[in-house]
Amino acid sequence: MLPGSPPFHGQTHSELYRRITSGRMRAFPRSFDEDAADLVNKLLRQSEGERIGVGADGIQRIRRHPFFKGFSWTAVLEQRAPMHKPAVARDPDRGPEDVKKPVTPECLARPCALTAEEQALFAEF
Repeated sequence: MLPGSPPFHGQTHSELYRRITSGRMRAFPRSFDEDAADLVNKLLRQSEGERIGVGADGIQRIRRHPFFKGFSWTAVLEQRAPMHKPAVARDPDRGPEDVKKPVTPECLARPCALTAEEQALFAEF
């Protein structure tokens, strides 16, 4: 998801499943950071023995990966790390506040009553 799309794709669910189980990923964009690509490849290895993050020193191997160079894990643990707040454009849909007059569907405007035949359908319900 780092490059903006999932690592696996397929035209059908079964094709997607086959690509995931065989480890056939999309190629990373050329502009993609090498350290990020290396980390993603190591996280998605099929063999647990080769996958980063597995084993007694797994978490430490992830923390020491070059992708996280300059990253302060201590600041995260102490909740001092600066939070990234993305710039988001205001949604032009203002929701119900721009509705001047409520809309009532015709079927709800008139009283509703079941006929005797319709009521009989629900007798044992």
